[in-house]
Amino acid sequence: MDDLKLKLILQAKKLYNHIYPCGNKDSFNECFTINENNLVFWFNTKDHSTHMIKISLENILEMIS
Repeated sequence: MDDLKLKLILQAKKLYNHIYPCGNKDSFNECFTINENNLVFWFNTKDHSTHMIKISLENILEMIS
């Protein structure tokens, strides 16, 4: 799961350059949730907007099988 989290963090940095943990979270590790078979990464950008990106866990499981 940590590889997937890192992939989402890197994707967010590529899209927005500067990203920060969401809300009052201290680290990116606290900014993940699982919702409907998706790993979701929540983060803030320089303009204090909140964004999210996700990756389907179903697709990952199919690739592993």
